[in-house]
Amino acid sequence: MSEDLSEERHRPDLFSLSNARLQDLVAELEASDDMPSTHESTTRRRQISTLLISETIRLVRLGNQKELADGAVVLARVAASGCSSCSGDELIRRRVEAAAIVVSAAASPSSRGGELQVLRSWKGMALRATALVYRSNESSMQRSDLRATLGLEESHLSHLLGDLEAAGLLVRIAHGRSVTLHLGPTGRQPHVEQVLAQEVARQDKADREVAHLTRTRRPAPRPTHDVARRQQHQARPINLLTGDAPTVVPA
Repeated sequence: MSEDLSEERHRPDLFSLSNARLQDLVAELEASDDMPSTHESTTRRRQISTLLISETIRLVRLGNQKELADGAVVLARVAASGCSSCSGDELIRRRVEAAAIVVSAAASPSSRGGELQVLRSWKGMALRATALVYRSNESSMQRSDLRATLGLEESHLSHLLGDLEAAGLLVRIAHGRSVTLHLGPTGRQPHVEQVLAQEVARQDKADREVAHLTRTRRPAPRPTHDVARRQQHQARPINLLTGDAPTVVPA
């Protein structure tokens, strides 16, 4: 009994785990598998799996190549074992497997040139879409917002995002029914960021030119009094017998 209490006291709380590395979260998830199957232990394991998903998103957005590679190895090991640390919990198993797939895709090495070819595809739409995510807040953007900005049909957008994700330029993270797009590890490479920064500058310049034309566009001039009288005279009906317009006495 005293050993159980001592182990419980030394088990880190969820607050301290909120800033833990992915490897530490996996280790804690595996350690919690030895706990008795109670409502409290199940709740704790699910909360740790939630932190695991949060750390996965952080790695994809901000992690360097080594962190991604190390995380992919750890998650691949857990997923390959059938998620023995999931204690038969289907929700935890799905979360661990999803994290393994996302980190593994993000850790894939760049082709050093193939990504630039992808950016040039789709008649410039691929570059524009990636640049929109790059310039957005924290390099992330809602999928629905991107679709509205680009004006693409659903099927076209799905194929476009599939190509960008396969190249590591973007990563899709689902939150229920909403999908958030993040700049992928290839999209954060210096040579790619340089291309994206140039595209953002080009888009900003085009937006400024459109705004300037909108402000400086003058309305069509109103006709003067003489011109208005001449237009009225030309619009008068013609006398079919004489061919002359009827005489109008000015007021």
